[in-house]
Amino acid sequence: MIVIADSGSTKTAWRFIMGGEGILKKNSAGMNPALLDVPTLSAIAADAFALVPGRIPTKIYFYGAGCKGDTNITKIKQALAPFVGVAPLFVESDMLGAARALCMFEPGMVAILGTGSNSAFYDGNELEKNVPPLGYLLGDEGSAKEIGRFLLADYFRGLMPVSLRSAFANKFKPSQTEILAQVRSVAVPGQFMGQFAPFLDEFREHPYCRELIRQIFTSFIERNLLLYAEAMQYPVHFAGTVAKTFEPEITALLKSRHIEPGNFSASVIDLLTDYHQKKIS
Repeated sequence: MIVIADSGSTKTAWRFIMGGEGILKKNSAGMNPALLDVPTLSAIAADAFALVPGRIPTKIYFYGAGCKGDTNITKIKQALAPFVGVAPLFVESDMLGAARALCMFEPGMVAILGTGSNSAFYDGNELEKNVPPLGYLLGDEGSAKEIGRFLLADYFRGLMPVSLRSAFANKFKPSQTEILAQVRSVAVPGQFMGQFAPFLDEFREHPYCRELIRQIFTSFIERNLLLYAEAMQYPVHFAGTVAKTFEPEITALLKSRHIEPGNFSASVIDLLTDYHQKKIS
């Protein structure tokens, strides 16, 4: 049994390749080691491995947000240790997972727009360049977190048009005091703010929303993609729910800057599974 996992801050997608028995699928909570402790990470993994009780993997490939640096990688390895036995365990970034899924064995530019955001140039095997994403405090342009942050700020400052403000209030019943307290206290602030992002999709034809979409994804392009010379030389592929949701608008913005759009995929786990199966064969 080979196990492949692709984890963001919100969700982890698992694939258990059972040989002649096919492929089992499971979704669990996100496993970002930069945000969660080892017991919490291990409990999430236990929920996933409950799908295959008593089965010991021969290899595990875990791709995840926050899986960078010895400390965070060690946390994932410790969390998975009870389930892997002596199987080789490979822990890599979600950025490399997206690149391998979307580019396979060819070079290309890859971006992730989900709860957070990231980008990289992939040489066909490994990530060659990576502009620091800087996380929810200093970066994450183009992400669900960033969309939620703008919507909340505009709502509380009265910058959101009255008709939309009423719809936002009816949908979320936001309290400024409670929202600020939640942002300061929740374990994953980006995930909390990201829950408001679907509102932008729901009202995307409203002039205010169209302009906000333009601003948010222009910021991602200018503060991330345009820092790579390769963005003008290779197609830019996108992973993540936000990227897929706003594919038409992102595509138009890229073309206006003479950047070639590549493939868009809300989830890369099945493509990532194909990559590893091709590599094995």
